[in-house]
Amino acid sequence: MNRKMLGWGVALAAYGFFIVASRAIGIVTPPQAMPGSVVLPPTLQTVLYGGDPWLAADVEAARVLVTGGPVEGIAPDYFERLQLAVALLNPCHEDNYYVANALLTWGGTVDSALAILRGATDCRFWDEYPPFFLGYNLDFFKGAHRQAKQALFEAADRASNNAAVFRRIGILYEAETYPDLHAAQKYLVAERDEARDTRLKQLLDQRIGRLAGLIVLQDAQDAFERRFRRLLQAPQELITSGMLKEFPRDPVRLGYVFENGRFALKELKIRRPEGVDK
Repeated sequence: MNRKMLGWGVALAAYGFFIVASRAIGIVTPPQAMPGSVVLPPTLQTVLYGGDPWLAADVEAARVLVTGGPVEGIAPDYFERLQLAVALLNPCHEDNYYVANALLTWGGTVDSALAILRGATDCRFWDEYPPFFLGYNLDFFKGAHRQAKQALFEAADRASNNAAVFRRIGILYEAETYPDLHAAQKYLVAERDEARDTRLKQLLDQRIGRLAGLIVLQDAQDAFERRFRRLLQAPQELITSGMLKEFPRDPVRLGYVFENGRFALKELKIRRPEGVDK
């Protein structure tokens, strides 16, 4: 009986504290800010939810999902503060890292998203996707190729069906650090020869083939410019001048581009959000 009374007493005290805290927040909140713009400190949230940080994280994560994205009147940094608070309460929270990867990175707050993904990578040691997202963002937003490779390899170690793809992406990130195409190709050949996974070998063969075609084009361009002592104006000049009998074929059929006076691999391009640079 005494335990029941004590339990009710604690519950009533917590509810009273919640009412007082809510009123205090209403007093200090600027008139122009919406109530949803307020993010309580994680320590206070833990107290309000009976000392259960995971429950507090679930409630705060639900606020992100209910709001669903930037809303007029909500402070610009609201989602950043809210999702960082959830990560402190429960770094393993699946919805939080997944949504943060979408909302925060593409919303311009990349560093906070990376911090959340690092926490999820450490906490969710069985999950392949936090290190995958981490590696992709490190490369795409920060140009940190070697760190990105490490994250992708960690994702591959955890994966089953996606292991070969993750390793290939990580190897390609590493290849970006090499100073020229010949060195990058040599590195890719070595990685292919050491690979045991048949699927990985096939994927690396495709990239090696693409680089081989690009090397042929760039070498032919260099020879053309040395011979005629002028810059190449159009790819077709390599055929008409006899430098090439035919253009190399891309094994993945994306092809090559001639931009800014130089041949390059044609890649599927993703536009980076405004204000976010490497």
